[in-house]
Amino acid sequence: MSLMGPPGAIVLLLFTAAVTPGPNNLLMLRIGLESGLHAVLAPATGVVLGGVVMLVLSCAGLARAFAAQPGLRAATTICGAGCVMWLGVRLICRSGASARAPLGSRTGGACDLLRMFLFQFVNPKAWILVLTVTAAAGDTSLSLVTLIVLFILIPYGCLALWAGGGSLAASLVHDTRARVRLERSAGAMLALSGLLLLCRP
Repeated sequence: MSLMGPPGAIVLLLFTAAVTPGPNNLLMLRIGLESGLHAVLAPATGVVLGGVVMLVLSCAGLARAFAAQPGLRAATTICGAGCVMWLGVRLICRSGASARAPLGSRTGGACDLLRMFLFQFVNPKAWILVLTVTAAAGDTSLSLVTLIVLFILIPYGCLALWAGGGSLAASLVHDTRARVRLERSAGAMLALSGLLLLCRP
């Protein structure tokens, strides 16, 4: 199996989409900044599980429904982009609360896992990735099991990178005002990512 063949192209596509800025990565950055790397496991697991379920649904026929009903895809994008922008604004408004709490005082739990799992279904970037990979995989010999493994390993690694960046930034910035600015910047980037998703043709 050639790395430059279709399967390799799918791996590259998945990695590129998973590592570039987007709602999931910016939220992991924010969690790493607020609570440290140890708090990321539950929400990251929610992201990965959500992506896997979306992949299975897409392969089971949901991708054809999106292709047959352009309005469904447009509605999903509009609703999801609005949710992402709202979440970014909410995080900006919350900036400062986490800075007054000790780093590492919160840990991710079942609620964070469920919240991020459900968030995937209104995340336009997640839908774009899943539908694109499903379409591309139709021309390859990759099995659904192989796709699921890729959808677990690659996103986990990329989410950990972003969360680690947030945790490192928090460890280097001890001034409260500077930390608040970092948190507001993360929230602003999240809101901007929602706007960019909305403007996507």
